[in-house]
This record gives sequence, C-alpha cells and structure tokens, in this order.
Amino acid sequence: MVRINISALREGEHCFDFDEPAEDFDIADNVLISPVIIKVKVDKVSTQINLQINVTGRFSLSCDRCLKNYDDDFESSFALILKYDYTGELVGKDSSDPELNYISKDQHYYDLTNDLRDFIILSIPMRTVPDEVNGECIECGKKVEKLYNQYKDTEINPVWEKLLTKKKI
Repeated sequence: MVRINISALREGEHCFDFDEPAEDFDIADNVLISPVIIKVKVDKVSTQINLQINVTGRFSLSCDRCLKNYDDDFESSFALILKYDYTGELVGKDSSDPELNYISKDQHYYDLTNDLRDFIILSIPMRTVPDEVNGECIECGKKVEKLYNQYKDTEINPVWEKLLTKKKI
C-alpha cells in the first residue's frame, strides 16, 4: 500500500521513494515483477496538492511472435492533482479528468495504490514483442521474417480459394 500523509505536509515541495512488491497492485496474470520502484514529488499549495509520479519496474510478457516468455523493463510518469473540496459534495466522485481527485480538507492520508495500478496497467504494451537486432529476435534468436512467413506456403482450402481470388481483384 502506497500512502502519503498529506496532513503532515507543509506547503512546498516534498519527495518520497517507495519500493513495493508487485502483489500489492493485484495485476492479473502475474505480469508485473517485483520490485516496483515509485518516486513521488509532492508540491503542496493552499488549495491543492500536485503529485508528479514516476514508476519503474519489469513486466513478464509472452512474445506475440514465438510465444516465449521474456522480461521487459518499463517506466511510466504521470501527474495527479488532489484538490481540496471544502463543501464535501465532490469527495469520492469521479471527475471527468482522470488526473484530478477531490479530497476532504480533513483527510489525513492519500492512498496512491489504485492510481498506480491503473497507470501500470496502461503501461503494459498491446503488442508484446522483444527487440530485434539485425532481423533476429533477441530472446529466441529466430529470424523475424521467418516467424511471420512460416504459414505462407501452406495449402489453401479450396472453399476459401475462390474468395481469395475475388479479394485480389
């Protein structure tokens, strides 16, 4: 759990470092590997608290080309604004801006865990492939061209062959 005691902060800049286990973020499929390193820069002013957050860690991913597991480093930076709500009407309600949260003036701690989880999930690449060097996958060593074209010479079902000829026209 990543919590900051916001009531004890004086106005100005403050820095916090956290080293959290991956299990705290409850991300499915064990994609996240421990530890997750979090650096938070807090700038407190009278009406709001500005947070600049940097998250670094490793993902355990499955290659989309050869299905081999590999590890990939990630780094994600984002900003959050905690705005004091003196009326109490907006506290706990979703705002249209994901980077803006309303908090009560009496709130002592702010838990960053859910916000961090969301941004870590957004950092997972949609296409999971390791880097290539000279046309070869750095994880499995196979030629990328060969991986893409391995089914190109297979025999086409006669039912689909007629449709494919119409598609080429």
